[in-house]
Amino acid sequence: AAVVGVFYLVLGEAQDKVGRAGTKGFALLVKEKIQPGDEVYHYHDFFHDFTYYAERTVGTIDAPNTELELWIDPAAQASGRFIDEAEFRRKWEGPARLWIVARKRDVTALFADSSFHYHLLAETAGHCLFSNRP
Repeated sequence: AAVVGVFYLVLGEAQDKVGRAGTKGFALLVKEKIQPGDEVYHYHDFFHDFTYYAERTVGTIDAPNTELELWIDPAAQASGRFIDEAEFRRKWEGPARLWIVARKRDVTALFADSSFHYHLLAETAGHCLFSNRP
């Protein structure tokens, strides 16, 4: 019992250092500033905390391996919210404002592309929020 108690104390102290960084700050920013017609996507992943704090449905870009299990939900597949890289590039140039949440490591190549113009709205050590509009 003492060992388990010590383990939980150590785990409690270490949780901020080993815990997964969240996207709550981005979600609250988007929730405050989003306008009708704007679209929100998660790039190459899905961030559960974002949807909770933003209180909105989002789509994903080229994220087939998330635990969303889209292959078993025909309605989700048909919704148009889960797009590939080509569709993302098409939408990026369109009239709608896109809000994109991503891990920094996932956008290295995208941001290095000189033909891709973006507006960095916020960032943390591991994530960024960017848009096609200022």
